[in-house]
Amino acid sequence: MIKSKVKNPKWILSRNENGDFFFSLTAKNGRKILQSEIYKTKAKALNGIFAIIDCVYFANIEDLTFQK
Repeated sequence: MIKSKVKNPKWILSRNENGDFFFSLTAKNGRKILQSEIYKTKAKALNGIFAIIDCVYFANIEDLTFQK
């Protein structure tokens, strides 16, 4: 069993060298799942996180792997 440094998936809000904001989503195993674009304000970055949470919560899975 592999022990992870990250116990649960989590959102990480950060700043770059220019002071702009961005976020990432880290999986349970500690690997980065996604990283956002750059935002000028913290509020806009947080809105980006909430927008993804809202969309993903209601998202359907479309399986395109079946053959006709």
